[in-house]
Amino acid sequence: MSKTKISCIIPTCNRKELLKITLNSVLNQSLAPDEIFIMNNGDDIIDFAYLDLATENKFNIKIVNLPTITRLAELLNFGSSLASSEYLAFLEDDDLWEKDYIKKLSENITPDFKVYVTRSDRLKNGVISKYKNANGKLNLKNLFAYNPGVNISNMCINKKALFSIKGFDTKLLVGIDKCLIIDFILNNYKIKVLDEIQKIGRYHEGVRLSSNYKNVINSQKAFYQKYKNHMSLMQRVRIIYSVLYLKIFKKVKK
Repeated sequence: MSKTKISCIIPTCNRKELLKITLNSVLNQSLAPDEIFIMNNGDDIIDFAYLDLATENKFNIKIVNLPTITRLAELLNFGSSLASSEYLAFLEDDDLWEKDYIKKLSENITPDFKVYVTRSDRLKNGVISKYKNANGKLNLKNLFAYNPGVNISNMCINKKALFSIKGFDTKLLVGIDKCLIIDFILNNYKIKVLDEIQKIGRYHEGVRLSSNYKNVINSQKAFYQKYKNHMSLMQRVRIIYSVLYLKIFKKVKK
């Protein structure tokens, strides 16, 4: 089976040390991605010196520095538009891939599927453990209720398919990965779960978009407005309840 060319897109924001380790997990792949885009919206300008890399290296690394107001979805969409490969694999700056991640992906891509989701494990206190496996769980009923194992870092997507559904939703700050999979399902794309391929999420005390309850509330509202006509009454009630809970008990101001 021929190997499919894959571009790697790494969004990053103010996580220098985590980013270096994440990037190393890409540079140490048994099969390198065709190109690597580092999409930065952090306070610092990133260059090769920042990453302790020589300007001349064997990897096709491209660094794009954008304004700090750029949203995560915008980083991902812009990086995707720049990529030249047929398929795109995304990796957040606090996650890792197993050594054969790209190799296994390229060998498993077929014309029947345009969207692939891998297994998601977790690294905490030096120990890797099972976390989420979306196999058999990617349907609207589950996705409207919870996240069964979809993450930016465990998705590989055909570029044309991504832009056929207008890419990642820029109205959301939190949950853009789950939202993307829902959009693919609503547009009748088949999704293949490759649970023998491992993405590793690192547990850390750093800031996450979901740490900000205001981000969560605004994203939940946008999610509700976008999909309310596809949801059951109970699914709509659950989202309304979660928003009210955050506003009342977490005392989130507008």
